Amino acid sequence: MTHVYTLAAEKPHGNFQTLATQQVTQKAQPPLAVGPTERDHRIAEAAYLRAERRGFPPGCELQDWLEAEAEVDKLLTQVH
Repeated sequence: MTHVYTLAAEKPHGNFQTLATQQVTQKAQPPLAVGPTERDHRIAEAAYLRAERRGFPPGCELQDWLEAEAEVDKLLTQVH
C-alpha cells in the first residue's frame, strides 16, 4: 500500500504551491482469507495440540480452545 503525502504552502494570492512530496510505502497485505469452517478446523487442531502437549488433563478444554482461537486469529490477521 502506498500513501503519498504532500506538503503545501499558500501563496499570497490564495493558490497553493507544493513544497515537498513524500512517498511512504507500507508492506501491508490483507489478512489471510479463510472461511469460518477452515478457521474452526485450525482452532480445533491447535487446541488438540495444546492438550496433547500437557497429556490431555481433564477440565482444560475451554482454556485450550480460547488460547488456540487467539493464536489462530492472530496468525490470520498478522501483517506480513
